Amino acid sequence: MLAAQHVMNISEQGGGITGFQAGFIGWEMIKQFISVGDCGLSIVDWENMLYPQYEERFEKTISRGIFEELKKKARKRLAEADEGERIYGHSSIHPEVRKHMESIVNGVVPFGYVIKED
Repeated sequence: MLAAQHVMNISEQGGGITGFQAGFIGWEMIKQFISVGDCGLSIVDWENMLYPQYEERFEKTISRGIFEELKKKARKRLAEADEGERIYGHSSIHPEVRKHMESIVNGVVPFGYVIKED
């Protein structure tokens, strides 16, 4: 994969990608190789915990935009489960999961996280 990228980058037709473009390509590859949702994604370099200047990277914060996406997803999944229950007579969501998703829809940020304003 890396060799193919290198060959494409040095070709006359498509070479010379910027660092920004390379970062974008890297994230797209990650999304293709692992199953991820569409609410957001992050990678944590835990070694940075060795350095105090990176403390902010390890705070339990979430952006308002990502939290709003989580609320939309929870609302959608609950509606789908309710429709399935109406049709099939049983819920496809465990009661604890339902309770958790309902709290998110109601604006409760889970797991001790707080919204960090930009």
